[in-house]
Amino acid sequence: MTIEDRAIEILSEDKLLHIDMIEAIRRGEARLLDIQAGGVLLYHASAATWMMSAPDPSVADSLLGCICGNEGQAFSAQARQILSETDEPPLFVAHQTHYIARIQTLLGLPRSMPCLQSAYFAGTPLPEPKGPGEIRQLDLSSLAEVHRHYSHPVGLDYLRERLEAGVFHGVFVDGRLAGFAGVHAEGSLGMLEVLPEFRRQGVAMQLQAYMTNWHLSLGYTPFAQVKVGNLASLALQRKSGYAISDRTVTWLMDASS
Repeated sequence: MTIEDRAIEILSEDKLLHIDMIEAIRRGEARLLDIQAGGVLLYHASAATWMMSAPDPSVADSLLGCICGNEGQAFSAQARQILSETDEPPLFVAHQTHYIARIQTLLGLPRSMPCLQSAYFAGTPLPEPKGPGEIRQLDLSSLAEVHRHYSHPVGLDYLRERLEAGVFHGVFVDGRLAGFAGVHAEGSLGMLEVLPEFRRQGVAMQLQAYMTNWHLSLGYTPFAQVKVGNLASLALQRKSGYAISDRTVTWLMDASS
């Protein structure tokens, strides 16, 4: 059994809660830093994101040894190497709450955003509804419009990188952008927005089905992370046949994120 297989075996004990970590490993985007009995710590380089699951506090302490330094060093040599590889501030996804305060202090990540995991496990393509327009891949010519209409505070550089990666798609009605959706750097479907004048016309469902089926065609398990309290997004996920976790994962970010 490979180290990747072992990590997936551990995480699959609660597949829905850990779908982000499992997909990172399956897609070859995870740097596995340590595996303990019931716990996994990995780093997603392209997303500059640490991800950890450790239900047992003693296992969490052991895994965090990969980050913590000794003899007065703030970080281990491995962590310093990882942190030197990008100019972006680190992100951390905690799959339990008991070590969040420690991570926030260690990595200087005061902001937190709890999310519910959502995943489509059926494996069969969704029926693609007849929407009001046609779906096209977006490019950098749509950057200003996507930035203007995306309702969450993310930087222009991040949206530019995602558009350059070719993961944004939009619905066009009579040549006008009616809505769009994309894929976050760590692999989750999201950034779905419908412009006000095109709401309640089936645009969101058209995008949801298209993005789900696109990821299925790539051999991925489609998943999303829904910010706690976003009832409209949860309703869309459920209507699309996605399973919703009953526990949260928590994104930890610096003050500028």
